[in-house]
Amino acid sequence: MQILFIFFIINVYMTSANSFHQNDFELQLAKVLLDEIQKGTVSFEDGRTIARHILLRLPALKDSKTRMDFLRELALKWKIFENLSQMEDKKSTYEKSEAEKIGQIKSTLSKYIKPS
Repeated sequence: MQILFIFFIINVYMTSANSFHQNDFELQLAKVLLDEIQKGTVSFEDGRTIARHILLRLPALKDSKTRMDFLRELALKWKIFENLSQMEDKKSTYEKSEAEKIGQIKSTLSKYIKPS
């Protein structure tokens, strides 16, 4: 059991091909899982099953959409990931909203710029 978690943590920290966001995502998953095992909310055996599931799916998570879909799937399957899923949904909604606002501001400002 401990070897699987050590592998999970090493995989999270040492995967150089992943972007910062992917590593951050993996760290968040690992933290939730390890915290819940420490609290006793998740048994070692269930933790092993969850870690195996996550490790098998990580290589396929290439962008924020696939990560969010996977996180929602985890939250449905294991309640320990619900808070993380909700926080990431809120963060994603906020980022989209901010991007739209910036786009609107740029559009408005571009009306005032006269070509020379």
